[in-house]
Amino acid sequence: MWKNSNCNTVQKYLILIIFALFISIYICSCASNNGSSQTTTNEDMISVDPKDRYYVSEVYSLGVDGYILEDILDSDDGKIAELYTYDAEQVYSYKLCLYDSSSKKWGSYIDIDNSGVILGGFCPIANDRVVASTYYGFDVFDLNTGALVGQNNDLFVLLNENLPKIFKRDNGFVIVKSDCLYLIGEDYKEESKIDLPEAGMIPFNAYFYRDGKDYLVLEIDGCFQYYEVDFDGKTITPLCTNEDLGLGYFTVYDTGGYAFDSYKGIIYELDPSNKTKKELAYTENMLIKPILSHSFDPEWRIFGENDYVIIHHNFSRQTEVLFMVADTEYDLSQRTRLSVRGYGAGNDVSLSYAAYLYNTSQNKYLINIENYDEDEYGYQNATEAQESRLKLL
Repeated sequence: MWKNSNCNTVQKYLILIIFALFISIYICSCASNNGSSQTTTNEDMISVDPKDRYYVSEVYSLGVDGYILEDILDSDDGKIAELYTYDAEQVYSYKLCLYDSSSKKWGSYIDIDNSGVILGGFCPIANDRVVASTYYGFDVFDLNTGALVGQNNDLFVLLNENLPKIFKRDNGFVIVKSDCLYLIGEDYKEESKIDLPEAGMIPFNAYFYRDGKDYLVLEIDGCFQYYEVDFDGKTITPLCTNEDLGLGYFTVYDTGGYAFDSYKGIIYELDPSNKTKKELAYTENMLIKPILSHSFDPEWRIFGENDYVIIHHNFSRQTEVLFMVADTEYDLSQRTRLSVRGYGAGNDVSLSYAAYLYNTSQNKYLINIENYDEDEYGYQNATEAQESRLKLL
């Protein structure tokens, strides 16, 4: 069989040799580390062409004994870490921790006064408040003290359904259930409700608000359908699908307004109204620290142009959070690029870690780990696989 052929054996040895070479180069170069200084200038970098934007990763370890990091949220004042735990009787408790962007420090953990009630994902809203969904509506908490400061638990009753998602909007927020949308005002009262198509059959829904318009994304018949929402007229109008935007099924990002093609390493901002997408960043221009322990796949959070966070979970409940920081002084364009490509090479953590160690130990060369181009070397069956590998040789 092909998988036992000499060709495949040669490929394996080449990868091992390359990996050993990385480690050797790293050891030799550590003594003369000439890495550039890291001056954060995210706002200045927005006007720079995405192909010329370069990033370094600021790494933070987060966690409290017994608690699991659920998500990183974006607020007006920085980032918020959301953690949760539950006891043997599944009584849930939550902690939040605010990251100050100016001082680059995390504050103390705030205990949320949820009285054991299970909460859906938190969402920061105006005036130092965070809101979370419940089985009957939502609760609002003070971000500084964790105290319950408002609620509306007469909106609905959930039975066999996940807790709804909540998304920030100007002058309020939006609750996205599997069968309807709620627009909630600043007084925490319902302002509009819109029923969704295919009620109860949609496993994926996302919402985003941009330039005064409301957008919704639903998963229908194996693709993602983008809609424009009119809360005044209580209608949703189809705009396009992920295929119209030139996106594969697995590249759509769950906040709706962005997409991440992990195979190509490109982050996009989406414009469903005009059926277009804009390139925001390339992961080949990022010095991303991999995590070596047995872990889940890295989770990207895309909060806007030039605002990216990566969450690394592992089975020991230890979590690392990486802020990708644009840096004009970390100009990777001045380095000589060396590419290592292979099938699924981008998912090889050991290879990526060796490249990361080398890339951060000197400023002359840049190792890029890349997947083979699908158009040139992709295959659908064993015959095409053999042809592609022969072409590579």
